[in-house]
Amino acid sequence: MRPTGSIAALVALVTLVAVLSGCEPPPPELLKHDLVFVVTSDVGDPVPGVRLFRPGAEIGQTAKDGRLAARFQAPDSAHLIVHAQCPDGYVDPVDDTRIVLRQLSVVAAR
Repeated sequence: MRPTGSIAALVALVTLVAVLSGCEPPPPELLKHDLVFVVTSDVGDPVPGVRLFRPGAEIGQTAKDGRLAARFQAPDSAHLIVHAQCPDGYVDPVDDTRIVLRQLSVVAAR
């Protein structure tokens, strides 16, 4: 027996919903973001030995010149939260640093 009228429309709607519910957008493209962190004291002197962390992992430690280079793979516009742990003789920042990772070519085009 063949569905007729409103039953046929209902069957078509259920079929469409089933097909569309299986569709998901593709995951965002992961890009390589190269960052250089520069940590200085209140008077502008480089601070070596600062440990930088992101949620769940340590990024690394600043060198003698207060710098730390790091690469992150993340989608464009991803947010990176960085926590700094200063060496003895310095006070840790009160707030974490929040960074939005953007491709330079996208930023320059705006």
